[in-house]
Parts: sequence; structure tokens; C-alpha cells
Amino acid sequence: MGGAIMTTSTESKPKDAQDREFSHWIQPGDIPAGGRGIRLEANTEQMAALAGRFGLHSIDGLSLEAKARPVGGGPNVLVHGRVLAKLQQICAVTLEPVQASIDETFDTEFGPVEEAVGVELSLSDADPVEPFEEGGIDVGELAAQHLALALDPYPRAPGVSLEQALAPKGAGAVLELNQPSGPFAALQKLKDSAEPQG
Repeated sequence: MGGAIMTTSTESKPKDAQDREFSHWIQPGDIPAGGRGIRLEANTEQMAALAGRFGLHSIDGLSLEAKARPVGGGPNVLVHGRVLAKLQQICAVTLEPVQASIDETFDTEFGPVEEAVGVELSLSDADPVEPFEEGGIDVGELAAQHLALALDPYPRAPGVSLEQALAPKGAGAVLELNQPSGPFAALQKLKDSAEPQG
């Protein structure tokens, strides 16, 4: 994508974001009318930290290519991005490393808190507007969240069936197809909470 690479901003960074593994902040006021390109590549330390966060064996490559542009002259900002990753998940049955590649695109609109809260949605509506964090956008964390949502919740080594991955792990254990376990349970709840209510 065209445009200048945006540098990390330390301004307006919320206190709870200090320890994010792949944090990269942009400020809406710094984005020109024509938009600006963003290119990020995680280093070894960042990839190791994210692998630990998401319960992965390893992340061997992670990058974000995105463009942020004002919506209708502002103040809202639309971030169109593509997350590319090479990683190894852990087989749900054998616990062996499982190679995986991620190629995920997304469009996320951000706006002031008053624009993002208290809006009634229907099933036909587009994705809701996400609130700025202290006036900014952490595009690195946005990439990390989309990476997590793109992961296979039931990784399987070659030769392992889905039925084996879904089999009870002990007496009385129940694992349903639409109920991921482990680190994906919280991610699924987050995803579900963002979906419009019928």
C-alpha cells in the first residue's frame, strides 16, 4: 500500500496498554485526507510474547500492511488492513506443533466514544464503530486481535481427525463444536459481544 510508514506514537497511550506485545499507536489528527500507509513487522521478542498470549507453539513471522484514512472528513478513521503470519499451533490431540499460515484482511472504523457507544444495531448493520483509546488507535494491537480470531480453534496434526480433536478429554468432559476451549474461549466471547443482537 502506498504512503509513508507511520512511526510509533507514545502520546495518549492508556495505562493498561503499556504491556501490549505489538503496540503501535497512530493519532487521527496526523492522518492526511488521502490516508496514510502503515507497515509493521514483529520482531523475535514480540512474536514470542504473542505466542505465549495466544497459547501457540511459536510465531515465525508476523506483519501488518494497512491504510488509515479519515471517514467523510473526520473525526472517524477507517483502517483497512492485512495480517500475514506464519506460526505453529499445538495439536489438540497429540500436542505436536502444527504449521499454519494466516492471511487475514479487515476493515475497522474508529471514532470518538460518543460515536461508538449507545448505538442500536440490527443484523443488517455494518460492524459497529470502535472507540478511540484516549484519542488514538493501537494498530499493532488491532493486528494481534485479528491474528487471534483467524487461528484454528481445533488445530490438528496430519492424520488426526476433527472427531478426535473434539473427543472428551476425561470423564464427564464435554466439548461442543461451537465452543472453543483454552485461550480461544475468551476471544470467542469478545467476538460474540461485538456482534449485533437479534
